[in-house]
Amino acid sequence: MNSYDIGDAVVLRVEFRDGRTKGLVDPNTVTCFVKQVGGGAAVEAPTTRESLGVYTATVDLTATGTFSYRFQGTGGATGSEEGRFRVRPRRVTG
Repeated sequence: MNSYDIGDAVVLRVEFRDGRTKGLVDPNTVTCFVKQVGGGAAVEAPTTRESLGVYTATVDLTATGTFSYRFQGTGGATGSEEGRFRVRPRRVTG
């Protein structure tokens, strides 16, 4: 699990591939949801198409803890990918 600091902007990345050819493909829609483990509801993070089949979501980190995320693609290339990351507390304040 990757670890980051409060104030970082983490870039989450996903690739969508054709199940038969394994080539990159674009879904009709891509969404990314991020949720703090043990926290409230998941929030949608804006996604960006970087290239064919490759999407990112940038999340500004403002709280400590463990977070889960899920990319979901629908239409054309249906699929999902999940992951987790941790945000460390500050050691130095000022």
